[in-house]
Amino acid sequence: MVEQDDRTHSGRRATKLSAAKIPPMDREDQWAFAKWVPRFREKIRTDERMAAWDTLAKKRCLPGDLEWAFYWAIDSMETASYVPAKLRAFAKASGEVRRKIRDLWPSLGVMMRLKILRYPVWSLFFGLLQLEKEEAVRFTKFLRELAQFEACLKLFPGKKTAASTLAQAQAECEAHGQVILQLFLKVFTGSVCHKETAVLLEAAGEAYNLDVSPSFSEAAVAQRYKRFIRSHGDEAKEIKRDLRMLRAERVKENQPLELIPFLIAREKGRARELMDLIERRPL
Repeated sequence: MVEQDDRTHSGRRATKLSAAKIPPMDREDQWAFAKWVPRFREKIRTDERMAAWDTLAKKRCLPGDLEWAFYWAIDSMETASYVPAKLRAFAKASGEVRRKIRDLWPSLGVMMRLKILRYPVWSLFFGLLQLEKEEAVRFTKFLRELAQFEACLKLFPGKKTAASTLAQAQAECEAHGQVILQLFLKVFTGSVCHKETAVLLEAAGEAYNLDVSPSFSEAAVAQRYKRFIRSHGDEAKEIKRDLRMLRAERVKENQPLELIPFLIAREKGRARELMDLIERRPL
């Protein structure tokens, strides 16, 4: 199985995205989905599963939407299986960075305090090199920004991260794809369809050859959904806004835009907006 890149989510404001701006899916995702679809179609050829599929189809759900949504739900569960390991690796790396920053502070202090008469020595270099005034301003803010960066790193979990914290992060990542599926059903049909979702998620997991073993009982599916909505209400509202925009874009463009590629493009759009904001912000 192809390991997907980590996906992070936030409550950032929605950005406008037309159909023309939707980039193609990553080749790995397209390839993995294309391999999974025929297996999934084979797995649902039982009476109970076909009845569940027909129930959703009668609610005017496009087959392509449903296939993408079930694939993404299972793919998120697979991703969740290695979330704790990635969190621990990041915590370890951030600890090493913090140690290096601590070692750096004394030398930085000496350098910044050196003066000729009343003027910091560093300021003379800006004049000699004829650098822009804005560069000097950025230079003076460096220590404050570094201190803020170090403070942020201290917030990240360390080696002794509680098992409950890691389990919570894993559960949230595991539920995210399923929630997209059920919010899609909610927006497009008016119901989250816990029963049908549970039956077809089991088939989707079998088709994916899922390494982990989440429960696909109706009660477990309902619990994952309710827990996520309760803990991440703002994000759920954001996803629903995206889904409503998808529906509006389909009418506007008169073409069946694919569900998951559209949502990924929206997420990438928000990420670009955030990175542009960071790059434009003066240090």
